[in-house]
Amino acid sequence: MSITLLDGVVKKNRARLIPFMLALYVLAFLDRSNIGFAKETYQIDTGLSNEAYALGAGIFFVVYAFLGVPANLLMRKFGAKTWIGTTTLLWG
Repeated sequence: MSITLLDGVVKKNRARLIPFMLALYVLAFLDRSNIGFAKETYQIDTGLSNEAYALGAGIFFVVYAFLGVPANLLMRKFGAKTWIGTTTLLWG
């Protein structure tokens, strides 16, 4: 495969993947930040104190960060296409 052809393939894939990955990143950010937006309503509905809510949010973050490593190892094992598709179907 020539370098010129390879450069063309890389540019074409970047043009397709970068906007898609940016959209996925924005959606993931919104998903993680929703817990903060729902705080007031959730506290009113459940009667949680600020301390209990902060503890729950902290536990959520620790679990989220801790499971990032195994999730990436599984993605390497099964491939990104299969892993992203599976997690998308399971999550939502």
